[in-house]
Amino acid sequence: MDELVRVGKRIQTYLKYKGIGINQLGRLSDTSGAQVSNIIKGKNFGLDKIYTLLKVLPDLAPHWLLFGEGEMLKAAYTEPNRELELLTQDNELLKKEINHLRTVINYQEMAIEAYRKSFEIANGVNDDMRQAMEQHRKSAVKGK
Repeated sequence: MDELVRVGKRIQTYLKYKGIGINQLGRLSDTSGAQVSNIIKGKNFGLDKIYTLLKVLPDLAPHWLLFGEGEMLKAAYTEPNRELELLTQDNELLKKEINHLRTVINYQEMAIEAYRKSFEIANGVNDDMRQAMEQHRKSAVKGK
């Protein structure tokens, strides 16, 4: 098998792994999907195309791409990606917790408002009862 075809197959493997389409890579590399397709098919391409691809795909290991040896991804990029994934998951959990706490706070604020209104009503009733008792005392004192 021709070396350019092997390189093309490795690019195809990488794209499939990363979920990147041919046209998307064309846009990233400031070329076209047709040119990327030609590279994948192993058609004649220069080192400048490989350099451009490695520049826009920074986690792609050059040694693996050119020789098929070693890991497809650079080790420096695999660990931070996992760490980023874990941080993203933690961030989502924290967002859910914040939303839950906001809901709890809203319910507590509603309960506080209901207690405040109940207290105002009770104070009003208490004032009315004081006035009624005061009037009753006055009328009782006059009646003696």
